Amino acid sequence: MICSTIETFGLTIPESLMRGIPVLSSNCGGPQSILPEEYIFSKSNLGQCVDKAIRIFHSYNDEVEKAKKIYWDISAASRQAWS
Repeated sequence: MICSTIETFGLTIPESLMRGIPVLSSNCGGPQSILPEEYIFSKSNLGQCVDKAIRIFHSYNDEVEKAKKIYWDISAASRQAWS
């Protein structure tokens, strides 16, 4: 999934990660607080987005596992913050 500059990343990114769907997002609106830098591209750099998408597709099974791990890491951090 590639989040555009108008996606409500606060909902779509965690829900996708929870399901093991790798996510790329532009660096617009705060997805950097959820996604590691390797999944963020510059808003005006379509080539960077394409390069990152190709990298994900070439190792899709590994990226699915990484997506799940990212979700559980941010989920654990959220639970800890509320404790």
